[in-house]
Amino acid sequence: MKPILLAAVILACALDSPAAQVPPTGRWLGAIELPGTKLPVEVVFTSQSDHVTAAIDIPPQNAYGLTLGNVEFTVSRVYFELAAGPGLAVFDGVLADSRIEGTFRQGGAEGTFYLDPPHEEESAPPAPENDSVHNEEVRLEIDGATLHGTMTTPLEGDRFVTVLFISGSGPTDRNGNSAQLAPNNSLKMLAEALAENGIASLRYDKRGVGSSAAALTGGETDMRFDDFVDDAVAWCNQLRVDRRVKSLVIAGHSEGSLIGMLAASRGGAKGFVSIAGAGRPAGVLLREQLRGKVPASVFEGSEAILTELAAGRTSPDIPEGLDSLYRPSVQPYLISWMRHDPAQAIARLEIPTLVVQGTTDIQISETDARLLAEASGTLPLVVAGMNHVLKEVSNDPVAQAKSYGDPTLPLHPDLVDEMVEFLAELK
Repeated sequence: MKPILLAAVILACALDSPAAQVPPTGRWLGAIELPGTKLPVEVVFTSQSDHVTAAIDIPPQNAYGLTLGNVEFTVSRVYFELAAGPGLAVFDGVLADSRIEGTFRQGGAEGTFYLDPPHEEESAPPAPENDSVHNEEVRLEIDGATLHGTMTTPLEGDRFVTVLFISGSGPTDRNGNSAQLAPNNSLKMLAEALAENGIASLRYDKRGVGSSAAALTGGETDMRFDDFVDDAVAWCNQLRVDRRVKSLVIAGHSEGSLIGMLAASRGGAKGFVSIAGAGRPAGVLLREQLRGKVPASVFEGSEAILTELAAGRTSPDIPEGLDSLYRPSVQPYLISWMRHDPAQAIARLEIPTLVVQGTTDIQISETDARLLAEASGTLPLVVAGMNHVLKEVSNDPVAQAKSYGDPTLPLHPDLVDEMVEFLAELK
């Protein structure tokens, strides 16, 4: 699926006061808001000696590091436009009170957009209580840091098959929600649906996210993929001494799938569930995302830096327009992530495994599910009409975007039924 915003950009920005003449820098987070939908975007501004470069990410459409070029600042206006597949996209606004906001037009669609500057992430608000299950706040102390989570158990019984949920990449919290969107509550809804079927679970905010934001003490530069694996193992160890846990199963969603399969053996899990997990190494995925979406010269530059990262070396030679994707602060994390091949990792597991993939997932393909299932010696569970946030949604872009921030949209029922059936065999 091609993103709404796809081609070269002319960006012109204007500021309200002399103090605001300094170009914006860092990662600005916001959204395009159209009637009935909200599409999150992230723009990274980098100040050079005499100009500003910028790139945009559109996470729900699996589009990252798209270049924003020809940056120009004028007075009292922020304006940029993008020649895109569905027609010219026009952003026309101002910078006021530290927020860029204005109107958005593309084709016959009209709405608004906003971008907020970098800020410290706030803790996720507590989720509403569900009277049909029991939710309990839990903590994990690890290496001087504190991680926070929610234990969800059935109202009846005292020992349960228990699932450790691991959420996906980026600022995705324990409930499956992005910090930049209204909640979709996908993992919260799945945890409570399992509890209504006699299965307990624990889901947690990863370090740097939600209530565990303070656990990422060194910032992005010090973040490593294997730290998330170590955290998952520590949660497993804590759960295995909990008298309520009869047997432990790990369920990883998206990037959490790879984290989970690497943690499963070390954590003593008796089963593993991959939900919308990638089946190919990070380097392969990055190449696929960029191929055909950037000029050949930029793609060649990306190949060169990926070769360096695969060899365990950072590189100062960032391809023009990919400043966001390969920014120096994130390169050590990419190196640690690229070392792992999901298919090889899942093949090493000697426990019952379930690979789940939706047919309307715009971020992970059925090819990935088939690779994981084949490596684990199983058949993939392909759920017709399920998207990346586990909701029953068509391929329509507007419906897809809306589902990422719609807590009223129920989970795909087949996901719950199939997981309950799989977990019931692990008692």
